[in-house]
Amino acid sequence: MPTSPYIIFGFDVDPADPNCDAISAIAHSSIPPITGIGSLGVAGVFLVEIPPSQAEKVFGQIARALWNVDQENGRVLRWFVQLCGTADFAGG
Repeated sequence: MPTSPYIIFGFDVDPADPNCDAISAIAHSSIPPITGIGSLGVAGVFLVEIPPSQAEKVFGQIARALWNVDQENGRVLRWFVQLCGTADFAGG
């Protein structure tokens, strides 16, 4: 099985936070334009296949964007970014 690099990432804000929708919108708009990005069917969770030569660069761009939103909004953004290959996925 090929091990194409993928990035899976997600974010949310506690729904009890009065700025939940606004912060989520800021986080969503801060993601750099990436070809092939798709939702996994769960709000705020995304998957993108990337060329191996771009893996670290795109990972860094996404992580920095979400970290910046988190810092600028009182650290209420819950987020993750994971670089992985197809061999790291399983489902049913």
